[in-house]
Amino acid sequence: MNASRKKEYEDLQAEIKSSGELLDLLSELLAHFQDDLSSVSTSIAQLQGRSKLIENRLEGRRSLEHKLSPFIYNTVIPPSLISTIMSSEPGEAWLPAIKELEIRLVSLRTSSFEKRPIDSSDHVADKLRLAAAYKIRSFFINAFGPFRTSITTNLQITQSSFLLKYRLLFAFLQRHSARIAHEVQKAYVGTARWYFETSFRRYVRALDKIKARGWAKVGLVGDPQSTTTAFDDSVILQSKLDGADVILAYLAEDSSFQQSPEALFRSLSLVAIDNAISEWSFANHFFGQPSVGIHQMTESGSTLFPTGSRQDVGRFSISGSSTTMGRKDSFVSSMADSESYITETPSEMNSNGGLNEPKSQTAIDLVFKQVIEPVFEYHKTFTSSLLSMNDLPDTNSIYAMIQLNEGLLSATSRNCAAFEMHLMAIKMKLWPIFQGKMNKEVESVGLLSQKKEPNVKLVCQKYVWFFSTMMGLEFTREDTSLAAAGSESKVLNEIIKLRDALVSFIQHHAQKLTSLTDASRKDFLRSVYQDVQTGLMAFPSNHAHSQAEAAYWRELLWRVR
Repeated sequence: MNASRKKEYEDLQAEIKSSGELLDLLSELLAHFQDDLSSVSTSIAQLQGRSKLIENRLEGRRSLEHKLSPFIYNTVIPPSLISTIMSSEPGEAWLPAIKELEIRLVSLRTSSFEKRPIDSSDHVADKLRLAAAYKIRSFFINAFGPFRTSITTNLQITQSSFLLKYRLLFAFLQRHSARIAHEVQKAYVGTARWYFETSFRRYVRALDKIKARGWAKVGLVGDPQSTTTAFDDSVILQSKLDGADVILAYLAEDSSFQQSPEALFRSLSLVAIDNAISEWSFANHFFGQPSVGIHQMTESGSTLFPTGSRQDVGRFSISGSSTTMGRKDSFVSSMADSESYITETPSEMNSNGGLNEPKSQTAIDLVFKQVIEPVFEYHKTFTSSLLSMNDLPDTNSIYAMIQLNEGLLSATSRNCAAFEMHLMAIKMKLWPIFQGKMNKEVESVGLLSQKKEPNVKLVCQKYVWFFSTMMGLEFTREDTSLAAAGSESKVLNEIIKLRDALVSFIQHHAQKLTSLTDASRKDFLRSVYQDVQTGLMAFPSNHAHSQAEAAYWRELLWRVR
């Protein structure tokens, strides 16, 4: 038994020894693990520090990249842009390319970096600028070529569908190659001036041919050689901007075609002012230099014709043809609109919104004057020929011309100030002639008393026609200014003088009829007054003076009774 216990104790002692060895080994392993854990902790701390440093560097580089990216984009010239400018001719593809090139040119010139490692970019950009400028110059000047030999090509269509479409290219020249821009401008001025000079010379020649055939004359109220005429509104229509049709040049070839002086004056005036306003608006939109930045050049909130109010109506053509261009409801509305340039896609073409720099506006005025000067001259010369003839137009015709000229003045004061001075000169010429004609009207009636057997009824009929026409012309007046009121008062005073002379003649003639008894003389006066009143009532008018005139003759009739 003791032997068995001994064996157990020996085994237990061996196990205890073995466990002690294991514990020593474990203790040694734990000591090594603690050392390794301390080393790992140190490495982690080092990695965290390096990670923080790397993160700070990354943020710095991101910030620098954010600042440098626009500069690099705007200064580094892509091969596609170089290829477009150098290997192709100007066209629609050039519009975005020129815009891109201009952005880079401005960026290179306005760079704030002291040391710019971009001399090569500067050199390439300047070469592209010169190449683009010369190509654009040829592009525009070649477009003017057809107009130097013929006027069959319509200038306004070329302006709207070509020049304004590529206005961005000319704006590039204005900002980056002023000398070449001036060459293009000079070429346009010479071409457009020749176009208008040739066109209006031919048109005025056609009107002169029609004028030489004469017209139906009414004559003075007291002229015994003239005959009465039935009232018609043709002379009234010729006093309106939106009245009768414009005379086309080809009609002059018809040897039987005749027109009154006021119709000839109106046709030339409307064609002249329509072309002048169109040219004025084009010059402002094409040659103007907007005071805006590059980022604003591509957008414009202004349109010349709201798309909802445009109709495809033929524009006045000097040659007698019409062109399909955007047109407002009437000629009057197109001139009354301060933004009345005729284009098919105005929102795309109006690149400067009508906001030009003051110096630029002065240059535009000069361009317009040089281009449109032949139009002013032909209009002035033809008007002078109408008013300097030995046989002047009828008084009503002169007054219709005055009324039309007033309407044109009202339109040009809002659209084309340069044309306003020209019309003012015509106004100053028309009024003295009208005053002289009115004096002759009064004198012609006064001289009737010296005639042996004047035709009283004919004179009264002519007075009724004259008065009704003058009131019709007054009724069409749209100008309500004080100046217009003064002109109306002046005309009414002249008509009253004529009426007083007529009444005096009638009464004097009745007294000369010695063969009549007092009763017969009263019957004669009643008959004449009744004829005048009836004639006036045949032309009803809301004009206050028309009603006053009818009341005046009724009172004369009542007094005789």
